[in-house]
Amino acid sequence: MKKYLALICVAALSACGGGSSSPSTQSTPTQNPNSAQSLPAATVASELPVSAKSEKPESGKQFFSGTNSSDSAVAFNHADWNKITIEGVEVDLAAVQGESFKNGWRDSVGGSENKRLANFGGNYVLHHSTPDAVAGIVKTESQNNYAFFNGNFTREAEMPKIGQAVYDVSTVSVRGTLAQGYGTGRLTADFESKKVSGSLGYFNKTLTVDADINGNRFSSVSPTAEIHGGFFGSAAAETAGVYQVGKIVGTFAGQKQ
Repeated sequence: MKKYLALICVAALSACGGGSSSPSTQSTPTQNPNSAQSLPAATVASELPVSAKSEKPESGKQFFSGTNSSDSAVAFNHADWNKITIEGVEVDLAAVQGESFKNGWRDSVGGSENKRLANFGGNYVLHHSTPDAVAGIVKTESQNNYAFFNGNFTREAEMPKIGQAVYDVSTVSVRGTLAQGYGTGRLTADFESKKVSGSLGYFNKTLTVDADINGNRFSSVSPTAEIHGGFFGSAAAETAGVYQVGKIVGTFAGQKQ
C-alpha cells in the first residue's frame, strides 16, 4: 500500500526547563532508524487505553510544526488528554489506532477509514505502548505536519526528589512533507540536580539532550535545536516529548527501565 506522510504517537513526557542547557547534533548515529520513506495513506480506527483525568501541567511547549509556526495551531485538553484540537478540529486519540509499525509506533496502514482524521487527509503515526502518555505526528489536509505529545502528567507532589531514572525511548521524525524516519534513544533524568541527559536518534543522526527539569517538564533550547518533554504516570514512570532541528520535527516516548 502506498505511503504518504503523517504521523501520531502515544507516550508522554513532563517537566519543563529553561536555563543554559542546550542540545547539539552530531553526524554519528546511535540508533537504528528506518531510511526516509513516504508515509502511508490514512485509514484505521480502533481503541487506545481510556485516559484518566490529568492534573494541569506547568506551562510549556507540547508541539512543533515544520510548516506552521502559529502557537494556536494545536490545543490540548488536560482534563481528557486523549483529545487534542489541530487547526480547529478536535481529534479523539483514544479512537485512533493503526497497524503496528516500527519501535512501538502504529501508522495509518490497514483497517477501515478513520472518520476523525478525515479533515486531516488521514495521515498519522501514533505511539500507544504506554498507558499515561500519547505522542505522534499528524499531517493535515493543508499539508502541515505537527509533532506533539500529551498525557497524564505526573503530579508535582509525586515527582522524585532524589535519584536517577533511565528511559529507553523510540522516536519518529518528519522532514518537510516527504519523508519520515524512525529511531531510538535513551534519556537519564537526575531528579536531584534537575537535569535530563542522553540522546535521540533521527535520520541516521544523533540529537544530544542536555535539558533542565522544571516541575513535571524538561526543556532545552539552543541555536541549532529545541527539545521539550515531560514526565507521566505515577512517580515519573514514563516520558514523552518533541524536538525540532531546523526543518525537521519529531516526537519521542518511552518508559522507565
